[in-house]
Amino acid sequence: MLVRPVIGSWEPKNIERIVSWENRRLAVLPSPGLSGDLHQDLGRGALTVEITGSLSTDEARDELLKELREKFLAGEPVDFLADIVEESELEQVLIEALDLEERAG
Repeated sequence: MLVRPVIGSWEPKNIERIVSWENRRLAVLPSPGLSGDLHQDLGRGALTVEITGSLSTDEARDELLKELREKFLAGEPVDFLADIVEESELEQVLIEALDLEERAG
């Protein structure tokens, strides 16, 4: 079953791409006299999700910008649901950045 992404109570439309990044935080400790380094696992880093999409009308654009900016300016975590992060147990996200672009035509 495919689940459309939901951010808070808002369901983005016309999504072209969703990407997620997960990584481990490793400390590299050089050790004199040994060939190679020691590595210490500091646990996993924060999960990052990027959503890319497009809008085709002024009304849809205005609605999207209003909704996203309210959530971004509030600076509080919002509920998040999507297939790509289902196994990661991610339930809430903090909107860290908004990259917006408008093209003619």
